[in-house]
Amino acid sequence: MKITPVLLFYFFISSVFSQTINYNDFDEDLFDIVLIKEFNNFRRTNGLDTLVYSSSLHNSISEPNCVEVANSGKFYHPDINVKWSTSGVKNQIARESNLMIGGKILKHNDGTYYMDTWENAFRSTKKFNTYQELAKFAIYSWSQSVEHNKIQMKSFKSNGLPGMFACDTEYVNGVVFVYMNFVSIYRYN
Repeated sequence: MKITPVLLFYFFISSVFSQTINYNDFDEDLFDIVLIKEFNNFRRTNGLDTLVYSSSLHNSISEPNCVEVANSGKFYHPDINVKWSTSGVKNQIARESNLMIGGKILKHNDGTYYMDTWENAFRSTKKFNTYQELAKFAIYSWSQSVEHNKIQMKSFKSNGLPGMFACDTEYVNGVVFVYMNFVSIYRYN
């Protein structure tokens, strides 16, 4: 009887990750899930720490950046410095990290949490059969850029605890836009 739930879970996961893309009804949320899974698989395969998903980072940085750029018709990294330093996103991420990961987060003298953030962006008009193929291509594309590869190969651990990440995807006028954001959270020993 224990085998049945395991097999059902395996078939569910297999069907999600190998799901064929219908570009007339592109499922951005499903692609985000597949990319997050593939990205952590990539990091694990390369002997790196895996990351914990942050909905706060997604809602505050990844999604707004991706939507802004997708709607602009251009391709760039939006400036997040003001948002990162004044919006309270660090407090939201700290609360989320405390609940999901633990560890006491260092603070600067001004009381703000000691964190750093990075971003990788991807854009493609290339068509793929499955969401998994598209996710692997995005990761591969980042590996071909020195700066993007440095980010995706970076250790985000602090005192043995993982960093956090989020991504957002928009499919607009035949173009897939992806913004993936990363946070190192510095913790006490």
